[in-house]
Amino acid sequence: MKRLVSIVIALVFILAACIPATAVARTGKGSTGPPSLNAPSAILINAKTGDVLWQKNPDDKKPMASTTKIMTAILAIENRSLGETVTVNGDVVSISGNGLELTPGEQIRLEDLLYALLLNSANNAAVAIADYIDGSLPKFIERMNAKAKELGAANTNYTSPHGLVDEDEQGLIIHFSTARDLATIARYAMRNKTFATIVGTKQRTLNKDPAKPINIVNRNRLLWTCPGANGVKTGYTNDAGRCLVASAQREGVSLITVILGEKSEDAIFKESATLLDYGFSLYEKKRLIFKDVIYKTVKLSYGKKVNLSASSDVDAVIKRTVKINVKIDIKPNIRIPIKKGTALGKISILQSGKPVATSSLVADETIPKPSFWEIISFYWRRLLGKV
Repeated sequence: MKRLVSIVIALVFILAACIPATAVARTGKGSTGPPSLNAPSAILINAKTGDVLWQKNPDDKKPMASTTKIMTAILAIENRSLGETVTVNGDVVSISGNGLELTPGEQIRLEDLLYALLLNSANNAAVAIADYIDGSLPKFIERMNAKAKELGAANTNYTSPHGLVDEDEQGLIIHFSTARDLATIARYAMRNKTFATIVGTKQRTLNKDPAKPINIVNRNRLLWTCPGANGVKTGYTNDAGRCLVASAQREGVSLITVILGEKSEDAIFKESATLLDYGFSLYEKKRLIFKDVIYKTVKLSYGKKVNLSASSDVDAVIKRTVKINVKIDIKPNIRIPIKKGTALGKISILQSGKPVATSSLVADETIPKPSFWEIISFYWRRLLGKV
């Protein structure tokens, strides 16, 4: 009776798992469905899988302002040690906009430059880093474009390490990217623990001059206002408007949003938070595999059978709107005797063909080697057509 109940429970679970759940999106005032944004270009992706969850003109080429510095930072982190000392050269003098008080010949730790670059959006820090990595701005910009190409960001072109100037003398946009490309670049950068730590820092004290410590604050408001926010970079120029690449993680789900060309600073943070809330509403955490439930009964030699149950409970985060499928794999040529708890197969829960939860299937009882008389009895019953 216990086995019958277990099998019924398993069948109910499998049938229920194949029915997609209803998604409820939190888009500001309890409305349902995808959000509506005023920004001309935006995208929302799952940072782990790269799946696009929402988009609006994601491939339009746009000025990217200081979101440029994501690439500058990740190249510095990958090619140098944070403890190295950078000697500032004369290029920093001509850089306007946000910055540190840097003078030619001054020495500063690369780590401090990176925090200034990503939190305070220091333009002269970008130049100091570029000069240090490759000896000149042109060579570093070549490295930036090569990395973009390597990552598949085909609609991105860098002409500076800071993004301060987006147009040439004729007014043509020559420093540009797309929402999709920036999401790709940010997704890559956020996999680097050092980069992720820096962009997730709310404030930092720089001790380039021990007598005058400098406290810098991250310009990404979402770190204070959006649950789970952990990066990545703001940007603004007159040509680019307000730009924001943002990331957040909740209950094991990591998302990245990119918004380009918004007019209002308040609006871009609100719209990014709305996108993130919508994205997280598409997922739910639930138990997908239940320990001790019998998922498969396998026929053995001499008319014997063994029930296979999951070795453990498995919870996972799944996308509400995508159908769940169950796949069971059994080892070939299973022979007796079998000891209780022996792994004889595997159960996998799939979404879009990818496993989201797995567990071993184990024998729920010991199956001993048949005795001589059991073997004789089996063949006699088969001879009589009762097997």
